[in-house]
Amino acid sequence: MGKNLAILFVHGILGSPDNFRDMYPLVPEWADVHTILLDGHGSTPREFGNASMARWKAQVADKVRCLRNEYARIVIVAHSMGTLFAIRAAADKQADSLFLLNVPLKLRPTRRMLSTPLKVHFGKISDDDVHTIAAREVYSLTEDPNVLHYAGWIPRFLELFAEIWRTRKLTHLIDVPTRVFLSEHDEMVSPRSDRYFAGIPTVKTFHLPDSGHYHYDDTDRSTVAREFRAMLEELQ
Repeated sequence: MGKNLAILFVHGILGSPDNFRDMYPLVPEWADVHTILLDGHGSTPREFGNASMARWKAQVADKVRCLRNEYARIVIVAHSMGTLFAIRAAADKQADSLFLLNVPLKLRPTRRMLSTPLKVHFGKISDDDVHTIAAREVYSLTEDPNVLHYAGWIPRFLELFAEIWRTRKLTHLIDVPTRVFLSEHDEMVSPRSDRYFAGIPTVKTFHLPDSGHYHYDDTDRSTVAREFRAMLEELQ
């Protein structure tokens, strides 16, 4: 008998499928893992700037449609920007469960939000900077000393802000089992993003007290792993 559950992992802006490396080994044999590398990622800063939100949304939607033709059920595991696409899929009745990490429905600009990408791309990271080290491990773009090649990032992030605003209006349409995780020390996403899930009976929200956007404390990582296993047991 073939497998009937697909788990699609969708990374965030500037990220990669490596963001979920701790979760892949937790997937049981009766489910299939699928990943996606969004357009412009895994390349250069200049190529990233030439991508678009419209293309990213279409990529995820196309992938979900393909999986729908092959599997009876689809779970979407997503981080940051990827969670926006996951919520849209659920609102369109294209997903059977969601597992969402650091959902950016309310942003919290911090110094680290601005400094982390610069440190990663120019290689200036101290040994004790665990948050930037974690970001470097999942970033998918090559280093580029030409600052002009980063100009295209501006419209990409403006598109992200617009997509956040649109997604806020979709959360009430989530009617599938959903787990949301928000890090208390997130350098980009406010834990108050949970307000957009308040009162939705299918959503369980968890706050990770000692983690950031990319870096997860060991205890918090264990919480995420425990709930991921629990979700899969419910689906079995």
